[in-house]
This record gives sequence, structure tokens and C-alpha cells, in this order.
Amino acid sequence: MDKDIATALIAAVASIIVALVPTVRERTHTGKSGDGRTPRPLLAFVSTLALLLAVTSLVLAVKRPEPTPTFTVTSEMKWDLTQKQPKALGVKADEGVCFLTGLGGAFAGSVENVRVEVIDGEYMLTGTSAQCCLQVSARCFKYSVSNV
Repeated sequence: MDKDIATALIAAVASIIVALVPTVRERTHTGKSGDGRTPRPLLAFVSTLALLLAVTSLVLAVKRPEPTPTFTVTSEMKWDLTQKQPKALGVKADEGVCFLTGLGGAFAGSVENVRVEVIDGEYMLTGTSAQCCLQVSARCFKYSVSNV
């Protein structure tokens, strides 16, 4: 149980006990009442105040819903050697994560490579090769957080 809710429940139970326990009516006070008992209007006021405190404690302790993450998968993006520049995947580094989904072509040495990398805060799809016909594809998981 959440600590705030537990504290509010304890306060609420204590307030209800103060408001409803019959022995409260038997308490005496040093006021000017002739019979030595707590006057009924004061008792009603204390009881109402205690119940109001209990309800307020519970209302304030109600936990707001946790943020709910949602994920969307972007469409597959392709890049090949004919595109001289890296291809933007449309997802910023703080908005999600991107990954390779396919690659093809002539991988014949240490010069050939393909990758998803962050350039200026955005995911890009790129590669290098000394061979022809190198191609690669990628997708991204884009996430957002909202209170639903």
C-alpha cells in the first residue's frame, strides 16, 4: 500500500473514532455548563469536523494514475549506396529507439558497414561500402508518456 494512502487511512480512522465513539459524549470540560458534560452543539461540531477531516484526508491521498507509456512502430525505412547522405528515420534520440531490420548487398571486406546512429539528436540510417548494391532497412519504436 502506498505510504500516503496508509497515512491518510490512519488519519481517517482516527478522525472517525473521535467523531463516533460514545465515550466522547461522556468527557467533561471546565466550561460553564451546569451538568459537567460537553454541550451537544460542541459535540456535533467536533464530530462534523472529524468526519470532514477524514474525508479530506482520503481525497487528498487518492493517488493519481501513473504515466502510461505508449509505443508505436514506424514504417520500415530503406537506404542504399545511391543515397549519398544518411537517411533520417524521423525519430529523435529522446523519443524512441531505432534498429536494423534488414541488410543486403556485397559485404566483402572491412570497408562495408551499415548502421543506425544518432546524428544531431536524430536517428539516421547510413552505411559505407567499396562494393555496389549495399542496402539496409530499419524501423523505430517511438514512445510517448501520458496520464491516461
